[in-house]
Amino acid sequence: MIKKWILAATVITLVYCSSAPELTTKDIPVKLLGYVTAVSGGDSLQILDDVIHVSPGTKLQMKGGPSIAFRDVGSGMLADVRGIRTGRHRFEAERITFDWDQFGREIHRSAYLEEEPAPTEGTSGAQPSRLRVDGELLVLDGNTKWTWDPNEPQASSPIAVPGPGLVGRLLSYRGVRQDDGTIAAQEVEIGGFPPPDAFQIPNEVSISLGKDSKGGVQFVEFHHKEKRLNTYAEKLLIHEETLQGAPLPGRKKVLPLQEVQDYVSQLGSKLVPAVEPGSARPAAAFRFIVVEEPAIYAVSFPDGTVLVTAGLLAALENEAQLAFVLSHEISHTLQAHCWRQWEDTRGIRAFFTRSSAFSSASEVEMMILVPPLGWVWDGYPPQMENQADRLAVENLVVRGYDPHQALSLLRIMIKYNGSAIWSNHDWSVLRGSFLSVQIQRRYPTGQFDHATVSTQAFDSMRDALGPVKVE
Repeated sequence: MIKKWILAATVITLVYCSSAPELTTKDIPVKLLGYVTAVSGGDSLQILDDVIHVSPGTKLQMKGGPSIAFRDVGSGMLADVRGIRTGRHRFEAERITFDWDQFGREIHRSAYLEEEPAPTEGTSGAQPSRLRVDGELLVLDGNTKWTWDPNEPQASSPIAVPGPGLVGRLLSYRGVRQDDGTIAAQEVEIGGFPPPDAFQIPNEVSISLGKDSKGGVQFVEFHHKEKRLNTYAEKLLIHEETLQGAPLPGRKKVLPLQEVQDYVSQLGSKLVPAVEPGSARPAAAFRFIVVEEPAIYAVSFPDGTVLVTAGLLAALENEAQLAFVLSHEISHTLQAHCWRQWEDTRGIRAFFTRSSAFSSASEVEMMILVPPLGWVWDGYPPQMENQADRLAVENLVVRGYDPHQALSLLRIMIKYNGSAIWSNHDWSVLRGSFLSVQIQRRYPTGQFDHATVSTQAFDSMRDALGPVKVE
């Protein structure tokens, strides 16, 4: 845990990522991590576009458990592959360690309800109902146990199905995943709301729009207390590798193309889950801003600020892909991921503060400041990223987009390798294979034959954007 805190976001890359970007040289030892998206024949499995050949000498085992036979390998298993690259997208496995991870039979998770839950089928009692929660589909029946958190002042008697007024509350669920991808819910608990500071950037960091006094150029500015963050440039430069080459900025130039800004802002606002009048959900004031930068990324902050780079807009192929990106970032904010991670590391931060008694106040301040912004800029732990992906796919479906475009987006990121919308090539393979399995299980083939892929508004935005350097 201490090592994880020190390395901030890059621990994800060190633990979960491995092989170099796509190489053409054969017989190079590699490590590949991803979810099995297909099992073919009796001797190979796939992780997205990568085909892993399993020979009689390949060692197959479950994580922390016994060896298994190839016939027991299934789609959705997390596969840690060690072996040799034999060609483009082809590997010879020497050892594979499997884990059910996100797609195991026993599921126990929690999520803040982004919209009022409504059963999609049935009502209550003996008739099962299906409830969309956390990007999953829960199957409820008379055996599902509903409870309120006893610490909640609004706690009431157990309920059979959810009613109005629950949006924004923490819903925890436990159940068993079925073959069709649904989860047979055994227990559902309704908890409380996140505190107001869950929608604030930790440690008194704020974001504002400002203009250069000379040229009138508009900037997004980052401040820590009264100082712009680049005041700490010399200290922050030591964290440049930790943040994947993107040190915490003092300011970023706003793209001076109003048509592009308006399009992204309008699309983003349309994708924010609606809040009914009188809802108790803490509201983040979302704003979507395009910054003039060739790197490919989008990033959201707890206060609802979402930054999108011109490089990302230039790399995308259609509106559905952009809708997925924005929905993913919206979910990071609504799920209070920064605050939840901040709370999870409270004890570790206290330890470092105490152990730094002989350091200067500014050094201790930087040790506390860098991690939360590192999570924002370079990615959260896998379970949070997967949750944002699940919710983003669900958001696409609800709003009539083709969710398969999320996979096309991840393939674009893999093509760019080091360019990072969410870290790097290997992280994109892990994310893409997760999404592939999620979509396979949740949505039947052909369901989206007539779904929206792109719009004239997207094409007009790209025309207004013009040629943009992409890195």
